[in-house]
Amino acid sequence: MSQRSYELDPVTVETDEVISAAQFEVKESEMENIRRVLVIGIQRAGTTWVAAALAATKQSMLVDEPDDERRWPQAMYAKRHLGRYPVIAPGDNGEVGGYSIREYWTLWNDAFAIGNAFAPMNVIAKSTYLTHCLEWLVDEFPIDAVCYVERHPMNVLSSWWEYKKLRHPSEETGSAIRRLAWQFGLSHEQYARAERQGLFTAHVYHEDLCQDFALFEKLATDLGLIWNYRSTDWLLDMNKAGDGGHWGLKDYRRDDHINRLAEEQTRDRWRDRLSPSEQEMFLMELEAWPTVMEALRIQV
Repeated sequence: MSQRSYELDPVTVETDEVISAAQFEVKESEMENIRRVLVIGIQRAGTTWVAAALAATKQSMLVDEPDDERRWPQAMYAKRHLGRYPVIAPGDNGEVGGYSIREYWTLWNDAFAIGNAFAPMNVIAKSTYLTHCLEWLVDEFPIDAVCYVERHPMNVLSSWWEYKKLRHPSEETGSAIRRLAWQFGLSHEQYARAERQGLFTAHVYHEDLCQDFALFEKLATDLGLIWNYRSTDWLLDMNKAGDGGHWGLKDYRRDDHINRLAEEQTRDRWRDRLSPSEQEMFLMELEAWPTVMEALRIQV
C-alpha cells in the first residue's frame, strides 16, 4: 500500500504578529505589575461570588477552583492519592504519605502561570479545598495577596443543611448535624490558625459585602487591584435571584450560581432556614469549637 505524501503550504506570518525582543521586554515589564490573588473560604461562604467580582476589576481573570475534582480531570488526577482536602505542610516538596505531590504542585503552578508575558493579566484564583494545605501553598508560590471570605457560621450550615435534605433526605438528623458541625468547626479552626500566622491580606464578611457594595472597591484596593465602573456594573448585574449553586441536583444551573439578591443576605437569615430544634442542635455541637463560638459572638 503506497503512502500518500502531503505537501504543506508555507506558513505566512504577518510582521505585526512577530514579537520582537524589545516588545517582549515591554511585556515582561508589564508582568511586574500583575497580581496573583488567592480567594479562599469554607464552601457556601460566598467565595465564588467575591472572586468573580474581583475578576471584574481592570485587567483581571478568574481561575475558579482549579483543584475541584468534580469539574476538572486534571484535579482528579492530581488529587487521586491526596484526598479532597490535601494535607500538605511547608517543606513537603516531594511526597506525602508515600505519594508524590508533583502533579498537585503542577496544577497550582499552571493556575498561577495563566497570567504570563504573552497575556499579562491579574490572576484571581479561588478554592475551598485548601483548608489543610494553605500554608504550604502560600510558601510555595509567588502569591501576592490572600483574601479570606467568611460568612456567619449558621448561614453556612443552614445552606449545607438545605443541600443535605435535598440530596440525602433519609439521613438521620442527629448524626447529620454532628457531622456537618464537626466539618465546619475543623475548617474554621484551620482558617483561624492561618489568620494568626498572618497569611491573610484581607479578611471580609460575605454579609457585609452584600449590604454595602462600596466595600468591594476598598477590598480591591487592599488586594492591589483596580476597581472601575465595569466592576460595579458586574455587581449590579449579578444582584438577582439565582439557583443556589448546589452541585449534583437536577435543577442546577451553572450560569446562575453566582447570582444573589444581596438584600436577602443578612446575618440572621439562618433563623428562617432552620427549625428551632435544628438551630438548637447545631449551636450545641458548635460549642466544641472555640473560634466558631467567637465568630458567633462577633457576627450578631
